[in-house]
Amino acid sequence: MIDVYLIAYKLMIASLEDLAMELLGNGYYKSDLYPTVEEIELAYSMTSPGSALRAYMLRQFQYMIFTSTVGPSRDELYGLSVNMR
Repeated sequence: MIDVYLIAYKLMIASLEDLAMELLGNGYYKSDLYPTVEEIELAYSMTSPGSALRAYMLRQFQYMIFTSTVGPSRDELYGLSVNMR
């Protein structure tokens, strides 16, 4: 769904962006998974500040930081946070 969002974002098709975000969020929620470091980096490299995908990835990133048993290690998260600046 990230690829679908990025295509819709590039083509400026807001309704498809919204649908991709809804499906992406539902997919992560239902599977009890979180975005990988690579997916977060992709979102930040391919979108501009204020995009829905960036906002979503930031929320997930913040959640992973505060939940030590979920997602990547704290060292990986720190490295990612340095790259997001």
